[in-house]
Amino acid sequence: NNYDGALIWDASTGNRIAIVSAKGYPKVSPDANSIWFYDNDIGNIRVWDIETRQFAQEYDFESEHHLEQFTDNQLVTTKAGLISIWENGIESINLLHTSPEAFGGSAGDVLFTEDGNRLLLNRSGVQIFDTVTWALESEIPFDIYIYEMALSPDNQSVAVALGLTNNPDKDMLRTYDLETGAETLAVNYTNTFASVAYHPTENYLAVGRNRGFDLALYSTQNGIMLSRFVEGGVPNAVAFSSDGMLVASGNADGNVRVYNTATRQPEYVIDAGGNVNSLAFSRDGTMLAVGTRLLSFYNTTNGQEIYTSDYLGTDINDMSFSPDNRLLATIRDGSIALWNVKSGKQLWETTEGTRYGHIAFHPDGRIIVTASTNLSLWVINTGADGDNDGVDDVLDSCPQQAGDINGCPDKDADGFIDLVDLCPDEVG
Repeated sequence: NNYDGALIWDASTGNRIAIVSAKGYPKVSPDANSIWFYDNDIGNIRVWDIETRQFAQEYDFESEHHLEQFTDNQLVTTKAGLISIWENGIESINLLHTSPEAFGGSAGDVLFTEDGNRLLLNRSGVQIFDTVTWALESEIPFDIYIYEMALSPDNQSVAVALGLTNNPDKDMLRTYDLETGAETLAVNYTNTFASVAYHPTENYLAVGRNRGFDLALYSTQNGIMLSRFVEGGVPNAVAFSSDGMLVASGNADGNVRVYNTATRQPEYVIDAGGNVNSLAFSRDGTMLAVGTRLLSFYNTTNGQEIYTSDYLGTDINDMSFSPDNRLLATIRDGSIALWNVKSGKQLWETTEGTRYGHIAFHPDGRIIVTASTNLSLWVINTGADGDNDGVDDVLDSCPQQAGDINGCPDKDADGFIDLVDLCPDEVG
C-alpha cells in the first residue's frame, strides 16, 4: 500500500498481479476472498474481489473511518478516537456498537484505586472513571503530553510527569487532589520527567529525569529535591518495593539500578541486556520483574536472576503483578500476556489488535484493564483445576454453559458477553 493505491503480489511466484487504485490501508477478509480498503479520496470502504480482480462492493460512510481489522463476521473501524463494530453483511454493513468517546483515542497509564472503585486513565489529561458504571466521574485536563502518572498510597492524590512543551517555564512534575482536581505541588525543571512513583509510606516521589540522566527524590510537601542518583541513561521506569526499602530504575542503557532508600546508597546493578521500558516489584517484595524484549525475574535480596523468558521480539511496555503475586500481566506491541510467577511460564496470550500501551490488575485479581488506542477489560475466568496442574489458574475455564467459550452467559441480555456477565459463583 502507498499513497497512490495498493500493489498486490502473488506470494508463490513473487509476481505482481494487480495495481488497485484505492488509497488507505488494506485488510484481507477472513474468508480470503476479498481485500477491503478505506479510500481516503472518496470516504468510502471499497471491497476488491480477489478472483475477478475487480471492485465488487462499496460502502458509503458519512465521515472518515479508518479500517482496523476483521473479527469473525464483524468489521472494526475507528473515527476520531471512537471504536465502531460493524456487522459484515452482503448488501450492507450495520453498526452494532460504538465504544464511549472517553474510551477512544490514544491512552497512556492506567491505574486502579486500592478499593477498585475508580480507574485513572491518562488520556489528554487524567480521566477518572467509576468502575461500577464506567461513567467518567471527573477529569484533570492538560495541554501537555503526560509521560507517566502515579497514585499516592492513600489514594487521595495523583502525580504526573509531563512531556515536551514549547514553554520552558512550565512545571513538569505536578500533583493533584483527586476529589477537587486542585494542584497541590508543582516542581519546575527545564526538561521532561520520564517516570514517577510514590514512596509507599514516606512523603516523597521518585522521578526519572531526561536531561540529567538521573533519578531524583522530591518531597511531596514542598517539592524540594531530597536526593539525586546519577544514571547511565534515561530512567524509563521507576518503582518502589512494597516496604519502601528499595527503589529501582530501569534505564535506556540496558541496566536496572537498585538503591537502598534508607542509606541512599546503591544496592546492586542488573544488566538487563536491552532498553528497559518497564519494571515492577512483586507485592511481597521478593521479586523484581524487568521488561526489555525479554521478561526476566530477579531476587530482590541480591539481584540474582531467577529466570528469563525466550526472546519476545518487541519491548514490554508495561506490566502488573496480580494482588496474590501468582500472575504477572504484560503488554507489548502485538501481545497481551499472562505469566505464572512461580514457574516463569507464559499461561495465556492474545495478539489481536494490541499495540504499545499500559496494563493493570484490578484489586480483586480477576480483571485486567489495558489502555492503548482504546480501553479494554479482560476477565480471568477460573473454574476448578481443570487441567490438573495443581493450580487454579487462567488455564482452567469456567463450567460449560450456554454462552461464550469460557461458559459465561449473556446474563443481562444486552447482546454482548462482557464484564457485566460474570460467571456463576461456584466452587473453584
